Amino acid sequence: MKKYMNAMLLMLLVHIQSADAQTGDVATSVQTEKVEMGVLATGRLSTVNVWFPKGKCAALDEKPLNDKPLNDKQLCVAEGARANRVIVLSHGAMGSARGLSWIAEKLAADGFVVIGVNHFGEASVYGPDTQDPRTTSLIWQRPQDISALLDMLKLKDMFQKKVDW
Repeated sequence: MKKYMNAMLLMLLVHIQSADAQTGDVATSVQTEKVEMGVLATGRLSTVNVWFPKGKCAALDEKPLNDKPLNDKQLCVAEGARANRVIVLSHGAMGSARGLSWIAEKLAADGFVVIGVNHFGEASVYGPDTQDPRTTSLIWQRPQDISALLDMLKLKDMFQKKVDW
């Protein structure tokens, strides 16, 4: 399994590097936000980390998202961002999206919008009282939450630019 995961990571990095060579668009500044999405259609809470190439939008307030509800706040993604595809990262057992910053920041610097899912029952962002190692065995909840999250994101105007969730 470890060999398989290493091979998948290598293929992802090779794909990203080849995409850079094709487009030539590379962002220089990365912005990171933690966004509380609320309750998903699955009935579980969702807080995500978002990494993206930062744009320059004079009309948008630059306060962090956590200061305002998502419906009242937009983020400024770079005009050259690859908004036609989003990368979704799912942490390992009892981890958190923040632990994936090492790869998310690189992907965002290369022009991608990256969403890191914090799985309820495992991630510490919901508080220590919500963590339960038994939730790691409920593996079917992960794709359900990711699907519900993407459906929710399609209805939000998170960025000033259209993103294909």
